[in-house]
Amino acid sequence: MIKQASTASNGAHRISLVVQLWLVIVVIALSGLISSVLISGYNVKSSFTEELYLKNADNATTLALALSQMDKDPVTVELFVSAAFDTGHYQQIKLVDTQGEVVVERSLTQHEHASVPSWFAQMFAFKVDAGVAQISNGWQQYGTLYIQSQQRYALEALWDNVLNLASGFAIVALLSCIAASLILRWVLKPLERVVAQAQGFSKKQFKQLAVPNTAELAEVTEAMNHLAERFGGILREGNERIARAQYLAQHDTTTGLANGRYFLSRMEQELKQVSHDQQVLILMRLANYEQLRGSLNPEQFYRLEKELAQLLIRYAETQQDNLHDWQLGRISHCDFALRLNEVMAAEDSSRMLTQCCSEFSDTYNGLIELRHSITYIEQKQSGEEALQQGQRLLAMATASGVDMYADAATEHHQVAAATGQSLTQALEKEQFELKLTDVLSFDDSCVQSEVGLYLKVGNKVHSRRYYQRLLSEQQLDAQLDWKTVKTFFNEKLWLHYAQPLAIKLSEATLEDEIAYTSILALISSERQLASRLTLEFSESCLINMAEQVKEFCREAKLVGCQLGLTDAGQALNQVDGLEQLGLDIIKLDNTLVHNISNDEATQQLVRHICAQVRPLGMMVVVEELAQDIAVELLKELGVSARIQIQQGH
Repeated sequence: MIKQASTASNGAHRISLVVQLWLVIVVIALSGLISSVLISGYNVKSSFTEELYLKNADNATTLALALSQMDKDPVTVELFVSAAFDTGHYQQIKLVDTQGEVVVERSLTQHEHASVPSWFAQMFAFKVDAGVAQISNGWQQYGTLYIQSQQRYALEALWDNVLNLASGFAIVALLSCIAASLILRWVLKPLERVVAQAQGFSKKQFKQLAVPNTAELAEVTEAMNHLAERFGGILREGNERIARAQYLAQHDTTTGLANGRYFLSRMEQELKQVSHDQQVLILMRLANYEQLRGSLNPEQFYRLEKELAQLLIRYAETQQDNLHDWQLGRISHCDFALRLNEVMAAEDSSRMLTQCCSEFSDTYNGLIELRHSITYIEQKQSGEEALQQGQRLLAMATASGVDMYADAATEHHQVAAATGQSLTQALEKEQFELKLTDVLSFDDSCVQSEVGLYLKVGNKVHSRRYYQRLLSEQQLDAQLDWKTVKTFFNEKLWLHYAQPLAIKLSEATLEDEIAYTSILALISSERQLASRLTLEFSESCLINMAEQVKEFCREAKLVGCQLGLTDAGQALNQVDGLEQLGLDIIKLDNTLVHNISNDEATQQLVRHICAQVRPLGMMVVVEELAQDIAVELLKELGVSARIQIQQGH
C-alpha cells in the first residue's frame, strides 16, 4: 500500500490517498448502518403500532359485548373486568359510565423494559390509541370501555429486530471492507508503480510502466512514461554529444588512433601502474609525408594513412605471446607511436618491423619511406621523457636513413623482489596499514576521504597501485579488498573521522557475488557505517561486467551505501543505463584533464560530462589535480572537487 506522507512542504500534515479513501468508506458504512437502523426501526415501529391498535380495538369490542350480556351488578362487572385484565396482556382497562364516572379501572403501575436500553425505549416509544367500545344495558347505554394493550413485548421485539439488523449489517460491512481492501490494493497498484517510478528519477532510473485500464491512472502513467522517455532521451543525447566530443578530443579523425595528447596521458597513467615489466616505445615516421600528400589524390592518401595504422596493429599482434597490453597512437601528422610490454630483444623487434615496413612499401611500388625507432622506457622515466628520447632517436633514423633502436637497461625494477609469494605472506601476516586520501572541494573543505591499503613488502611500504600488476597476476585483488574492508571495520575509522569515507573495490571482487555479498553483510551490521561509506569501482568494470555491476549497485543501495565511479571518462558514453545505477560521485580519469587549460575539445568534453551527470545528483571530481590546471576553469566546467595528491593520515 502507499504509505502516508509525513509532512507537507508548508509544514501541514498530509493524509495519504488510501487513508482518505478508507475514511470515506467508513463514513459511508456508518451512515448506511445508522440510516438502515433508523428507517427499519421506524418502519417496524409503525407496523407494531398499527397491530397494537387493532388488537386494542378488537379486545375492547369483544369485552364490551360480553359485559353487555351480563347482569350489571357492580361487583360482577368489576370481577369480570379484573379477570380479563389478569388473563390478558393489558396496560389498562377502564369502564366509564354515561355520567363520566369511572366504574372499574385496572392498570399496571409502571413499565418494565429491563432488556431494552432506556435511550432506545425513549427513542422508539409507542403511542398507540386505546381500543374503545360501548356497553349496553338492554336498550340503554351502560358505559364506555377503554382498553390499552401492554407495549413492553412490542418494544422488546423491536429491539431484537434492530440488533439482528445491526449485526447482519456489521458482518456484511466487514466482508465488504475486506473485499474493498483487496480491490483498492489492486486498483491502486498502478499508482504505487507511478510513485516508485517518480522516486526512481532521483536515483537516475527511468523505467517505462504498463498503462492501466483506469482512465485517470492511465493519464498519470502515460504522462510519467513520457517524462521518463524525454529525460532518458536527453541523457542519451547528451551521451552521444559526450562521445562525439570525446572522440574529437582524444582521437585522430583520419585513422581513429589516439592523438598525441591522449596517447601521452594514457602512457603516463600506465607507467604509474606498471611496476615490474619494462616497456618499449616504438615510433614510426612517414619520412616523405609531404611528397606523398602532393603526389597522391586525397582518397589515396587517406587510405594510405589508415593502412599505416593497420600495419602497426598487425605488428603488435605478432608480439601477442609475450604481450600484456599495448597502446597505439598518432602523435603528429607523420609520426605514429606504439607502446608495448615485454617484447622480444630490441634488435629482433626492429628487424621484424623493418621487414613489415619494406613489404608495405612494396605494395606502393617502393614510394613509401618509413623509418622507426625503438627505445625501452626506464622505470624512473616519465612518459614525456620517454617520448622525447624516442623522438630524438627517430630524428636520427630519419636523417641517416637507418632504423634505430636502443638496448634495454640492466637495472632491475624496485619491485622485482616483490614476488607473488611475498605479497601473499604480507597479506597473511597483515603487514599493511590504512591511510586516508582527502577529496577536497575548491574551497578546501573535505567532502570525502578515500581509504587506501598500503602493503609492506620487505622494508618498503607502497600503495596498492604500486603492486597492482602482481596482485592481478596472483589473483589477490578480492582478498585484498576483503582485508581492506575488514581492517576498516575492525578499526572503526568512521568513529574517528567526521567526513564521509570511500573504499574502492576491484573487478575481481565484483565478479565474485560471495565476495561482495560478504562485504555488504559486514557493512550492514554497523548501523552508523553504511550511510557514511561510498563503495567505488572503476569504469572498466562497467564495460567488462555490466550485469554484475548493476546487481552489486542494487544490493549496495539496499544496504544504504553510496556508490562511486572512478577512472571515468574514457568510455563513459559506452555505458548503457548509467542513470539507473544510482551513482553519487564520479571521479574523472586524469587523462581527461591533462593539459585541459590549452585544449578546447577536452574542455567541451568535460563540460558535457558534468552537464549530464550533475542534474542526476552526481558529484564530479577530478581524480588527480595537476598543478598546471586552472581551478577556476574546472569550476566553470562543472567539476565539484579534486583529490589531494599524496595526502594521507
